[in-house]
Amino acid sequence: MGGLTPQAYVFGTEFTRESTRRNQEERLKQALVQYEQDLQRAAATRARNVTSAEEANSLKAEAEAQQAQIVRLRTLKPTGRIVLELSENPTVADLPDVALEDGDRLVVPQRPGMVSVFGTVFNESSFCTAKTRV
Repeated sequence: MGGLTPQAYVFGTEFTRESTRRNQEERLKQALVQYEQDLQRAAATRARNVTSAEEANSLKAEAEAQQAQIVRLRTLKPTGRIVLELSENPTVADLPDVALEDGDRLVVPQRPGMVSVFGTVFNESSFCTAKTRV
């Protein structure tokens, strides 16, 4: 037995790998350290050119906002997700051949029954994509 049910949504397949997650985590840490250093250098340069209390207060508020952003970025947790290039209507045969590692995870979700529209739109809503029997 095995395989996918007719409700499987192959295009929505998610493939994650622990070694990739660890690599993403390390790269994120390095990027944040570099970003923080860049912000500190830029703030020090701007601080040398401050000529008024108003500019100093503005610089302080900017530094606090940047620090808060760094704190939020440090809460990000990499998932180890690996992007699979698939056609618009793929089948199992279209999944790429990938050498598996211990701990790999492949999830094929059920075909969604609705689509949510959000962001810069006139009216955020959810729409049914299939006819439902009552």
